[in-house]
Amino acid sequence: MKSARLFIALAMVHFAVGVTLGGLMAVDASLWGPLSPIHAELNPFGWLTMLIYGMTYAVLASFGNFRPLPPRAAWAHLLCAETGVVTIALGAGLSLSGLVEMGWLFQALVPLLFLRNILWIIRSRQSVSADRPSEASTVVSGNGVNDNGLLTPAAYAGSTDRVAQRGTSLALLCWIAAAVWMAVYVLRSSGPITTDMPVGVQALVYYGWIAGTVMAVSLHLLPRFAGKACVGPKQGRLIQMMWIAGVMLASIPSEPGGVVGRIGYGLIGLALVWNASLYVWQMRRDWFHRLGPTSGAAWFASWCFSWALGARLVWGGDPLSLVSLHLMFLGWITTLVYGVGYTLFPRVLHRNVRYGWVSPVQMTMSLIGAVVMPLGFSLMDRGSVAGPDILAVGGVFAGLGALSFIAIWSALKREGGAA
Repeated sequence: MKSARLFIALAMVHFAVGVTLGGLMAVDASLWGPLSPIHAELNPFGWLTMLIYGMTYAVLASFGNFRPLPPRAAWAHLLCAETGVVTIALGAGLSLSGLVEMGWLFQALVPLLFLRNILWIIRSRQSVSADRPSEASTVVSGNGVNDNGLLTPAAYAGSTDRVAQRGTSLALLCWIAAAVWMAVYVLRSSGPITTDMPVGVQALVYYGWIAGTVMAVSLHLLPRFAGKACVGPKQGRLIQMMWIAGVMLASIPSEPGGVVGRIGYGLIGLALVWNASLYVWQMRRDWFHRLGPTSGAAWFASWCFSWALGARLVWGGDPLSLVSLHLMFLGWITTLVYGVGYTLFPRVLHRNVRYGWVSPVQMTMSLIGAVVMPLGFSLMDRGSVAGPDILAVGGVFAGLGALSFIAIWSALKREGGAA
């Protein structure tokens, strides 16, 4: 759990820097050139990928009889991941190709270390004595809730856990392929900065690794938070097949806007629309009561953003445009992180938000920014003179929402007795 908390803490640091740079660029377009390469590294790799690592370790520690990861393995993964992010960000910002090359070598190693650690943790379950249940699996109430506040896996033996596990494995394979591809690409092309990633790598990273992991983790977490699933096993399998087929087609090198790529992103869009529709439809009733008003609003809003992104892809919108990427990163995934955070972070970080007005204000600012920023980019694409001003307003609200979220969890005192 210590390594999980450290991954999450570093992700928050990267998030704070990334959103600050994003806000500055939204207010002053002249900063796009020097700051965008750093922003492009910190958002997917420093923020979301590091958060995925930390929350995966935390979830595994909470859901079953797993032995703790050996400290050397955890530290090797953490140091390698942080070195990759910092080195690439510095190299991209200073236009030093050597640093970028070194950073991508580290970053190509990171998902392999992550895979090795996950396999070790899962296999360790077999060696844990059945007569020594872990703290996480101890049932303390009649409905299968453990003392971490999460429903035990046994309570959902027939749910989508296997689908989710396969989804996380496929997403990780996408990340391994993308990281190795990019490392080779950088070494062979004299170190281009991260914004020059081939479109195939971007498809694997954005829509394979990050989007796939978020969909899979949602299948794991929501039933355990709310006591009810939104996606059934059969639908989950079909959505997953459509998603991975789309990612494979979208990652095939071809001319920009080629037929194969359009088909691939169309399949991804259909998968996102189908998946998000299930969440939105099921969550329209009593989910705010089940999850709490702030967390419930974040979950609901995040899947609305996911639906909008999917519809845009089906309609033929550019999947790698700033509109699409901000719908994904800022609207869908970061909003979902807020919703998960208000439910999971009290158990992982052993801190609890006790002020009723703080989290709704933070969530309101974030949602305004998540709506307004893609709108501003869209207007700018159409040549509207109002686009830059609207983008600036969205950037300020998104930045304030993100920084206040970080400040909330940083300012809270840790509750005693937690490991």
